[in-house]
Amino acid sequence: MNWALLTDEELVRHADLAANALTTTDLEAELLARFQTMAEENSLAKAALEVLEEMNVDHTSTAGIEQIRDALQFAIDYDLPTVRTLMDAAFEYDIDTADALKPMLEIADSICQARENPLEEGIALLHKIFNPTPVTA
Repeated sequence: MNWALLTDEELVRHADLAANALTTTDLEAELLARFQTMAEENSLAKAALEVLEEMNVDHTSTAGIEQIRDALQFAIDYDLPTVRTLMDAAFEYDIDTADALKPMLEIADSICQARENPLEEGIALLHKIFNPTPVTA
């Protein structure tokens, strides 16, 4: 087998399978443990770089370190494919700020809460939808 062609993870798996309590030296066991740790850290670094690329963050600039921290925290807190789908849907309706989204959410909330007189409240809500700013005299 050509060991040089294996990825770090594959090499770790082969070394772990070949380890034997009777024949493996303490040095070999320690080297394997350290290499496993390095391989895990390397895979985490690759995942972090993928997140930074997904968020269009320039990781080569030291000035963007705060942006990198925020992007990584965002990726930890939220599911990126779901966020991307939500953002695409919002952009489709020209919603690109929180101020543009709030009136629509308020109207949707009002529609969901219209229970006592649905016809009267429904007409008022339709009027609000088609006339979002009140007419001032």
